[in-house]
Amino acid sequence: MRQRTHIGNSRPFARNYFGSIRWLQWLLALLVVCYAMQLLQAFSPLRIDGDGIDYLTAAASAADGEGLVSLSRANLRPLGYPVMIAALDRMGIARPWSLVVLNCGWLLVGLVASYAIARMAYKLGEKLALLTCLLTVLSFSITKHTPLVASDIPYFGLSLASLAAFERFETAHGKVLQQIALLLAGIFLLIAATLTRSIGITLLPALGWSVIRVSLVLRRLFDNKRHMIGGFVIVAVAIAVWWGRFAHSYYGTLFIQAYHGGLGQTLAGNAFMRLKHLGELTLNVPLTKFPAVRSVSWIVGSMVVVVLLLALWRRRLAPTTTDVYLLSCLGGLLLTPWAGGAGRYLIPVLPILIAAVLAELRLQWEGLGWGRMGVYGIGALYVAMGVVAMGYSTWITFSGPKFPERYGDGKLAATYRFFLLNQPPAQTEDLNPAALKVLRRYGGH
Repeated sequence: MRQRTHIGNSRPFARNYFGSIRWLQWLLALLVVCYAMQLLQAFSPLRIDGDGIDYLTAAASAADGEGLVSLSRANLRPLGYPVMIAALDRMGIARPWSLVVLNCGWLLVGLVASYAIARMAYKLGEKLALLTCLLTVLSFSITKHTPLVASDIPYFGLSLASLAAFERFETAHGKVLQQIALLLAGIFLLIAATLTRSIGITLLPALGWSVIRVSLVLRRLFDNKRHMIGGFVIVAVAIAVWWGRFAHSYYGTLFIQAYHGGLGQTLAGNAFMRLKHLGELTLNVPLTKFPAVRSVSWIVGSMVVVVLLLALWRRRLAPTTTDVYLLSCLGGLLLTPWAGGAGRYLIPVLPILIAAVLAELRLQWEGLGWGRMGVYGIGALYVAMGVVAMGYSTWITFSGPKFPERYGDGKLAATYRFFLLNQPPAQTEDLNPAALKVLRRYGGH
């Protein structure tokens, strides 16, 4: 008769295991609730700003049959996002709810990719990877831009999906066909991301680093000249697409500013601005609503940079593809003079920043001492402000006739009142004709 073997630590193991399961369940439940809050904004009237007007104007032209080549020449922005809206327009469902659902779809793609990146690139466990996604969706910047007609969230999903494909490409050892499929998928997503936002070109160094790391697969691919030529053609097309849009906007503006103000002064100004944006996202406090935070935001941003540099130094002998993308993207933003309110230009790397900081805190946690109180304090502030931001966005969504006064900075209030409430403005010049035109086309339910 087989005797039972007593395991002395079975109870602690069971307690830790089931406790871990409960934590996972709670994190997943909170993530679902927060994502549902984003979906709830589909009941909002159409939210537009200056960029949104341009996107919808381009989408209307594309839906009406104007050629993409002529549209591309007339618009300073890539046409990927307007083409998505134009597709909804041609299907007859381009309405405020569908535009929010479109963004929520890309948000979900980005969250799934963020989970995969946190697990593969930073070796986070399930709980910390889910926490990365939860903190991402709690960001006030995500909450602001998800119901807004803007390309930030679609690019968020496309760029992170491309990066996740490159990371998975490296780990699929011995499965050549699967690696080829992942590589091609990542390149396709890279091109789609670049067609959505020009900053997508910063994914190219990640692509190159990923291929270099998979040296064995690289040799197999290059044994076949057709594969080699095809790979170079794909990369060349991506570079050509970028050059046609990016060089004449971001770099052109940079060189003009550098010429007038000096290169060093321009770069220093850009660096200080990005530090403030990084601190803004870390505290999860919008500077436009709480201007008093401006004086400390750059300090908090500098602290985050120090943590990131420590993490990168620790992995200096084996940087991940995600590390390369993070450096490439932050470097590109350092060269970019556009302000980008609410930290919008950092949205694509927000989950990467969170995962990198969590990975470093996990290693340094025992030695932090009283520093843990600071981490807990910033974390509590971050979550609280994230909940407030969701509540504020929902309050705007269900404002009813008060929507024109509650939404935005008031520049389009008269236009919204005329469109939603049929209230003519006191002065005709208060109306924005371009905004009114896109509201009449896309603002109905």
